[in-house]
Amino acid sequence: MKILLLLTASLAVSLFPADADTFRLKGGRLVEGKVAMETADTYILLVEIQKGIRDEITVKKSNIVSVTKEDQSLKAFDKIPELLPTDDLLTEKDYQVLIDKKLTPFLEKYPNSKYAAKVREVEEALLDELFLVQSGALKINGKWLTAEDHKANKYEIEAILALNPVFVNAKKHNYGAALITLAEQEKAYKNTKAYHDALDMCLSFLPTYKYRAQTVVDNAPELIRKRDLSLNRLPSSDRNRVDRILAAEEAKYQSQLYKAKQSGGKWLPLNRFHPESAEAVVKSISSESSRLQKLAAEEYTDAGALYRDFLISIDTNDLDLAKDQLNQFSRTRAPKDYSDALRDKYADAVAQMKLIEKQKKAEAEEEERKVKEDAKNKTEEKPEKKAQ
Repeated sequence: MKILLLLTASLAVSLFPADADTFRLKGGRLVEGKVAMETADTYILLVEIQKGIRDEITVKKSNIVSVTKEDQSLKAFDKIPELLPTDDLLTEKDYQVLIDKKLTPFLEKYPNSKYAAKVREVEEALLDELFLVQSGALKINGKWLTAEDHKANKYEIEAILALNPVFVNAKKHNYGAALITLAEQEKAYKNTKAYHDALDMCLSFLPTYKYRAQTVVDNAPELIRKRDLSLNRLPSSDRNRVDRILAAEEAKYQSQLYKAKQSGGKWLPLNRFHPESAEAVVKSISSESSRLQKLAAEEYTDAGALYRDFLISIDTNDLDLAKDQLNQFSRTRAPKDYSDALRDKYADAVAQMKLIEKQKKAEAEEEERKVKEDAKNKTEEKPEKKAQ
């Protein structure tokens, strides 16, 4: 019965109007509410007496001095300023969704709102950023990197992109998904700052994750007992409705469980009615925590910085330093594609340097030949002058 009551209460709250007008009464009292019913000489107002709790009061029309209608656009505008500054790593699609779902509907519905100008400013800012993204730029740590910056920092930036889901999921408390991403990217980006930042994030939430999993283990038997007892006491119509709700929850859990098992099965989703998954998570945290802590404590060579510095050395023709940086980068065990790309650049630079040296040698030999020829010509000219 408790489950049904909770569902019913939630539905009832959602039926109350979200906006309210302001009624000024004689004596100066202000009442914020919405007209629920009207008679010839009274209003029955629906008012919020505290957050989430509403009541009805009766007000005589003769006692009302004025009524100020709430600006309907205010609530629609409320969240729009929060769109700026934008999050890092937004895609073209992300920007288009923000504009199409948040800004365009407001401007179409409230074109004359006093907030419309501000909404247009936000829209213009988002369109400017969308143009940057379309030109190949990326926003990382609040700063914009051009396509050229991206190219020069390719390994580091692609590590950030690959590990960004760790931070996104951690923020949403999807701890299992965050840990799955960390594990998937460990081999490719273990020796990058992005990986170690993500590793630190995971270590910071492991105690909370373990507490939540252990709570499911401890509470699930009693919760299951109460669920079954409540269901058995419900009338058939209500029982069918609650069964559908629980079935939808179970289907969502099974889908998450399948995906987690496909990703190694170490970080299973938590569900209040499945203590077995929670027990597996507690064991995984206990075994994995020490390994991750040891990994975080190890010194590492920043392969992202090596990649960037190697390209700088190539551009400045410091091939000896570039060769040393290439060897160091290879020892970080970065994916083969990155190492191969740097080797190709180094080989091209060496070939270009040899070509330049060959050209310089040929030019020097040609210059020497001309000097010798000029000297010879001058020597031959002297006897002729004496003979004359």
